[in-house]
Amino acid sequence: TAVNLVVIHAAFPWVTRATEGTGVSGLTGDLKDLTPRWYTEVGYALVLSMIVNSVSQRVQTLVRHWHFQRKRTAGRQSAVTQRQLNTAYDGAEFVMSTRYGEILNVIFVTLTFSAGLPVLVPLAAVSFMVHYLVDMFEFTRVSKLPPRFNSQLAQGACDMLTYAAIGHLLFATWAHSFYRMDADPFVYALLGTYLETF
Repeated sequence: TAVNLVVIHAAFPWVTRATEGTGVSGLTGDLKDLTPRWYTEVGYALVLSMIVNSVSQRVQTLVRHWHFQRKRTAGRQSAVTQRQLNTAYDGAEFVMSTRYGEILNVIFVTLTFSAGLPVLVPLAAVSFMVHYLVDMFEFTRVSKLPPRFNSQLAQGACDMLTYAAIGHLLFATWAHSFYRMDADPFVYALLGTYLETF
């Protein structure tokens, strides 16, 4: 979703010229660079999607816990055999691949766009803390014990981080090469004279 937001809003003049009159409407955004408008439209949406993704996944864990408690209570009252009672106390599957995907999403979005949106770094830290606490709660209270995994999954995730570093370098080059931004009147009133003498 993060890359989609950037591509949808980006202006590609050569695509606009090539698709003129064909009825194709994709890749015809109007933001040519990281202007203040880019931050209010794309940057805001990136930060908001980062918050919503982290919170929505954790709410699902709380819903699973509530469902598990109801299933356990109903099973306690209606179980006739030990197998039925054991089934009522069986937790949900702890899906490790989903957790890796969520964490890699946070890492990729944060590393790629943090050069232009530094607020993503503390958001990622809070997201990782919430992931840890809620996943520990789910692991101990809601889910079954997951099967034993070898180090292949962790190694594969670590190998993918090089691509996040490349995305960070590319976006940082773009973000820090835009110098045509006008001074913000509020910031200039606070720091302008100090920065001019520095």
